[in-house]
Amino acid sequence: MRRHGWLAVALATLALAAPAHARVPAGSRSVSAGAVTATLSWSAGDFFAGRPALRIVRAGVVAFDAPLASACRACTSLADPETALSVTDLDGDGEPEILVDTYTGGAHCCTVTPIFRWTGAGYRRLTASFGNVGYSLEDLDHDGRPEFVTADDSFAYAFTAFAFSAFPLRILDYGTDRGGRTALLRDVTSSYPALVAKEAAGLRHDVARRGRGDDARGLIAAYVADLYRLGRRAQAAAYLDSALRRGLLDSPDPGFDIWPARARYVRTLRRFLRSHGYG
Repeated sequence: MRRHGWLAVALATLALAAPAHARVPAGSRSVSAGAVTATLSWSAGDFFAGRPALRIVRAGVVAFDAPLASACRACTSLADPETALSVTDLDGDGEPEILVDTYTGGAHCCTVTPIFRWTGAGYRRLTASFGNVGYSLEDLDHDGRPEFVTADDSFAYAFTAFAFSAFPLRILDYGTDRGGRTALLRDVTSSYPALVAKEAAGLRHDVARRGRGDDARGLIAAYVADLYRLGRRAQAAAYLDSALRRGLLDSPDPGFDIWPARARYVRTLRRFLRSHGYG
């Protein structure tokens, strides 16, 4: 099972702290599954491998061979070239998909993963963006088809500074539309209420551990989002009322803080959750 966790933030932090002479050498790596062999190659670069290119050979025939940037403008670097490539059957049809985890660079972004699917006549690409948080592939329901376990990156900077933001769980299922032509990722988080409830309990515990003057707004936003996922709207409303009374929605630095606080925070959060499909 391939696991990435939430690599983007950690890798960006390491890059900023790395010495100026840090250098990633050029190289290549091949992965095979069934009749498919994918080879990812890259150029040397500072901190990250550059100019990734992908070659896919299926049943002895070259089916794709091009720089990734020709199919995905943001796919210009690899954070970890040794783990960036995988060949795995995402939808259980017996035909493996090819995934390449690329990285846009920057202080807080972004994992972008082109997924190549065999159509019978060639490879089509779906590009998935996982923002700051990355993903892991895990077969949560034990049906032989892995899910993308990630988190909702839209919460970054939405209610507080990035360092205090929290990202509620998202689980995505890979498949195609009814015609079988277009690949897509479906949000199936609500199908895993036990995982959402476990995360919600942890977030509430983290809020309770915050010291006086600490910014809890990011944690509270993620906690309330989980409650919405679970259909616990009344509990969410009661919690927000209590948090408002206890000062948990206050800004720790009102003179310089640009994010919503107190009653405005509650209004903003509710609008945000509705507009992002939590309602």
